Amino acid sequence: MNVQAHPTTIIAVDPESRQRSMIVEIHPEIGGEAPDRVIGAFERRMFDRNVRVGLIVTPAWTYVVRDLLKSMSFDDNEFDVSKVETPLLLRAATLGPPKTGGAFSRQVLTWLEAIAGAWSSFLPSEAVPAMVPEVIGNLAQAHFEQWDDVLEAGDAA
Repeated sequence: MNVQAHPTTIIAVDPESRQRSMIVEIHPEIGGEAPDRVIGAFERRMFDRNVRVGLIVTPAWTYVVRDLLKSMSFDDNEFDVSKVETPLLLRAATLGPPKTGGAFSRQVLTWLEAIAGAWSSFLPSEAVPAMVPEVIGNLAQAHFEQWDDVLEAGDAA
């Protein structure tokens, strides 16, 4: 029996405007590459919520997804997806290797908070091209909220 777990969803919120600046979906159940259907469904959620940058985080890879704003219609729009090794990101923030389950979600939240507070201290140079400027700019001084209802019925990847 293959049960699809729902990801943990973290929303980065700009503290001054209270606008959602970034969506982060944490998938501890994905062991390797994120399937195209997961990335495509995430792009749709970003587009529908007017969020222009997001992260899909698995124990192996962190995917940086950018809405390129080519169209006001989802079907005609384009996204750029790049990826960075998640263990590299966690090690740079002295968080150790990826954990499992809920511990992995907490580990990723700790990493997000570290990057929001002092990104130049915790972001490895190999990750800079994927993360700067959009991810770092949207995380800078952000507050984080965990949302349990982001995936609507039929919206799950």
